[in-house]
This record gives sequence, C-alpha cells and structure tokens, in this order.
Amino acid sequence: MVHGTLSDGVMTIGHGWVELPSGKVFDGAQQTFYNKKDFYEKFKAVAERTYDQETMYKNMVKYKHYGPWHHTAGVVGGKKGRKDE
Repeated sequence: MVHGTLSDGVMTIGHGWVELPSGKVFDGAQQTFYNKKDFYEKFKAVAERTYDQETMYKNMVKYKHYGPWHHTAGVVGGKKGRKDE
C-alpha cells in the first residue's frame, strides 16, 4: 500500500493506492487498475510512504482508519496522520 498525493495542477490531495508486482496500480477509490507509469503521470502521483501488508494492517488497527498515518502535503480535511512523525 502506498500513501501519497495526487494533483490536478490546482489542488493536491492525499490518496492511497496499491502497487502490484505486475507493474499495475490498483486505485481502490476508483476501483480501477492502471499501468504504474500511466497512473503516476496522469494523476501527478507522489508516493510519500509505502507499507507492506503486515504494517498496513497493524496501522489500520492502531489508528482506526485507512490512513494516511503520517503528516502529508495532501491532507484536505479529515485525518492528519500520526502525531509522532
């Protein structure tokens, strides 16, 4: 799982996506698969943190939300992430 930002050139938002070993990205919010290169170009994606499956589950339980779990340039309302970073 990756937490980072997406931008349309005017606004930057926090977002999460899954990068698969096949070179694809799954965007759960859109329920769509993308070629990784195309995803990063189309949405001006910037990866800020990457989590393996075990860490992702631990953080979801600990913080009781899907993230982000760090301070991010892309927070627009909502959760502000971990206080320890």
